[in-house]
Amino acid sequence: MKLYLMTNKGLSALITLISNLGSTVIHSVVCAKDAGVVEDYYREIESVCKDNGIRFIDRLDAQIKEAGIYSIAIGWRWLISNEENLIVLHDSLLPKYRGFAPLVNALLNREPCLGCTAIFANARFDEGDVIGQESIQVAYPLSIATAIEMVSKCYSILVCRIVTELTAGRDLPRIPQKNSEATYSLWLDEEDYQINWQASAEDVHQFILAVGFPFKGASSQIKDRKVRILDAAPIQGYSIARGAAGKVLFINDGCPWIVTGNGLIRVTKLIDDATRKSLLPWTSIRTRFS
Repeated sequence: MKLYLMTNKGLSALITLISNLGSTVIHSVVCAKDAGVVEDYYREIESVCKDNGIRFIDRLDAQIKEAGIYSIAIGWRWLISNEENLIVLHDSLLPKYRGFAPLVNALLNREPCLGCTAIFANARFDEGDVIGQESIQVAYPLSIATAIEMVSKCYSILVCRIVTELTAGRDLPRIPQKNSEATYSLWLDEEDYQINWQASAEDVHQFILAVGFPFKGASSQIKDRKVRILDAAPIQGYSIARGAAGKVLFINDGCPWIVTGNGLIRVTKLIDDATRKSLLPWTSIRTRFS
């Protein structure tokens, strides 16, 4: 079994697979660094492989196709074109949220169930036949870090089940997806991290949680300065006479209370984007976040 691994989900699946079935079921692990997140778990995956005698390959190194070996991709962001028996694990209950950043978008939409799907890769992304799914019910507000931990357990269960079937010589299920039920999730760039202060306090709060660690965090502008809001809490019970979303109304204990489209957000962790240093305690009440 060859594994293409990234993120905490890949690390969790690797550790669980070794613990339950042993390292000998793994032929090799291919990993990649990801500059788009604060923590990509590259070194942790590499360390586990070295500790267990598993061949570790960086994505940028030359790779030789191994005939007859199944491959499983977890959290992988690049096209894999040289594998015949490729299984892809996707961060959603397909056919919903085909595409990119499915877990972030599911959190923004407050989906009642999260999970993952194993499919056979084909020419069109996330449309392959389904091998299996694992899901878990969730409640909101919910951070992306907590959601990743929860979904990582789904990944581990599903990967162990697949590898167990393959090592026993049994065929894997092939269930066609219902294209009529498909939804699509788009890739994220820096603009997608910007807070919409016209949204409700609850929506702004969930947005902050959904794009937090291991991602860069929700962003806003204070004049020409980009800042990141990494933690906050919604506040209700205040009536604003005129729309002024983004303005600071109060400063309590060094934390600015910012007006939204409905309610306030109390910012409890605010950093400068360039230096990653804390900007709290905040002192200027005449501040507009945009």
